[in-house]
Amino acid sequence: HRASDGGCKVIAAEVGRRGGKTRAGIADLLDCYTTARAIKRGPETGLYPPFHAWLVVPDFPQARQPWNEMKSLITPEYIVRIDNNDWMLWLKGGQNWGGRNGLLEAKSAYYHEKLQTVGLDYLWISEAQDVPNEAFEKVAPTTRSPARLGWRYYEGIPALYPEHWYWRACDLAKRQKAQFYHHATTFENPLLTGEDKEDIVSDKDIISPGAWERMYLAKRSTSAGFFRGIDECVGGDLADNPVPGQEYIGGFDAGWTTDPSV
Repeated sequence: HRASDGGCKVIAAEVGRRGGKTRAGIADLLDCYTTARAIKRGPETGLYPPFHAWLVVPDFPQARQPWNEMKSLITPEYIVRIDNNDWMLWLKGGQNWGGRNGLLEAKSAYYHEKLQTVGLDYLWISEAQDVPNEAFEKVAPTTRSPARLGWRYYEGIPALYPEHWYWRACDLAKRQKAQFYHHATTFENPLLTGEDKEDIVSDKDIISPGAWERMYLAKRSTSAGFFRGIDECVGGDLADNPVPGQEYIGGFDAGWTTDPSV
């Protein structure tokens, strides 16, 4: 879709668990890397490194799977060295880059204040539904840098509320011809066996319908979080002001970063 869509820079994918989101990200990242290798990016361009990509996850434990798959699936001849301590993978350059190498980094959105300052050719946000708005606001400008390709790939299961940046980004990708939106359920993965699918269906007996549909059917639901049936518990007219003579008790739950449905 990068090529056939006239060079679209944004791909947003709402896909069920085990639907192939990570493999798609690795393929798209390599497409961006090989595209950049064909561009003159010597020292005179001022691009350091000549190719720069980020994998952004909600927290580092969630980077382990895509990181391990990248190390295994990227052609060894492209890899110069890997620093597992700092989550850095150096990619081989060529004559167009003056012999310099590109850089792929994994970044955590947990400390989102650090997600800035660089210009990126490729931004991959994994498990996007769990990356907070504040983190996206920090990382989004990294793809607006001159001479960088600025490709973006957002993937995950649906966010829990319409105000989340990923929900809005998917809606925008649906509307704009310069962007591409993809939706798929878990069951569309051709590698799943019949037994695998039966096991997935059996999860309906354990978890709530809303959560099951969100995880496996990639269906949006604002009631798939911990708190459910809120709208059904509210009735009557809202008062503009407290009723004189009545006593009120207020509660506060600071669980927003863990469960936005609160």
